[in-house]
Amino acid sequence: MLLIFIECPHYWRYHLPGETKEDFSTRLANNLENLILKEGPETIAVFIAEPVMGAGGVIPPPATYFEKVISAFGRLGTMFGYIPIGAVMVSPQVTEVVYSRSNKLGNFSRGFTYTT
Repeated sequence: MLLIFIECPHYWRYHLPGETKEDFSTRLANNLENLILKEGPETIAVFIAEPVMGAGGVIPPPATYFEKVISAFGRLGTMFGYIPIGAVMVSPQVTEVVYSRSNKLGNFSRGFTYTT
């Protein structure tokens, strides 16, 4: 399996001079389409996007970004199951090390979008 990454839809950081949010979203959507065509659509299994970048500073993509890049969810005639959920499992050995160092270093920080 080969992972291919595209530009981050962070308008403030990556927009071109004079580029509106709409133009920025369009440019990124076109770049995604061009990459799929370059790689071969038959070789692409999925496009995964984080709805709001949490670990990078709670940054949502600009309006119209998802409308431009999502092509199937809710557009196939019927809604299919979608539950934004994730989990991390850690062995007791790792947990013990984390707890023992937390007393010296403070809280154990992590960078997952939906953690508390």
